[in-house]
Amino acid sequence: TGAIPKHNLVRTAIDAWVAIIGKQRPRPKLLTSGGSWKSQMLAEDLNNFMTGAPGVSSLYKAAPCALRDSAVCGLGAWRWDEHENMEARRIIPWQILVDEELCANGDAPYEVFVRTPENAKSLMAKYPDQRKELAESPRMHVDSRQIMVYEGWYMGEEGPRYIKFAGKALLEDEDFSDRRLPITFLHYSEQVAGFYG
Repeated sequence: TGAIPKHNLVRTAIDAWVAIIGKQRPRPKLLTSGGSWKSQMLAEDLNNFMTGAPGVSSLYKAAPCALRDSAVCGLGAWRWDEHENMEARRIIPWQILVDEELCANGDAPYEVFVRTPENAKSLMAKYPDQRKELAESPRMHVDSRQIMVYEGWYMGEEGPRYIKFAGKALLEDEDFSDRRLPITFLHYSEQVAGFYG
């Protein structure tokens, strides 16, 4: 009918899906056929990794929220952050900026910007060379200590890049050719207004 599902209905469906997936038996496994002892041990280690990685990386926390976002807003995504371990973090749909024409046929976008409010003092401590530009960056509102920071990934063929900037301050700019886009889209479509305001 084109109606947007209500939040509690979506939450109930997601809880049911997660319970069903968690009980799935047999679990997916890597099997070796006629391989050496080394390849069998590698497969066993990879099986252990596949069993433990979603729990260690907080994927079980981020994925249901992203799934709900994709059902309600038409856009659900999480981001992989590298600390000591890989960690999945939900991205709220309003944070993602994409040129709608680049993914008009339903493909995942290859040029993505994520905007996040960050504390001005912590940014100035992290990037002391750009202290002056950060001090002049527009704030969230007049009294705010928050600065809107934009991170962008271009994964096209002309040379993948990663940039991070706030106002006129370019904080990071690096080649991204040996890496992948750290955002996983469950579903990408044009956002519908109303759920997050």
